[in-house]
Amino acid sequence: MTILTAQIFSRTFEYETGLLLKSLVLILCGIGVMVAGVWFERYRRHQSLLTPN
Repeated sequence: MTILTAQIFSRTFEYETGLLLKSLVLILCGIGVMVAGVWFERYRRHQSLLTPN
């Protein structure tokens, strides 16, 4: 199983390194959107606790 995984990774690096970079950028953008969403939700919750009803 380890040899098969190593072969798949080596073929990926051999043929499509441009796609690998694009997928890494896309993953990082997705993580950034999730972090921004969590920050926004915490900010909104903090603001709603400070303002009286």
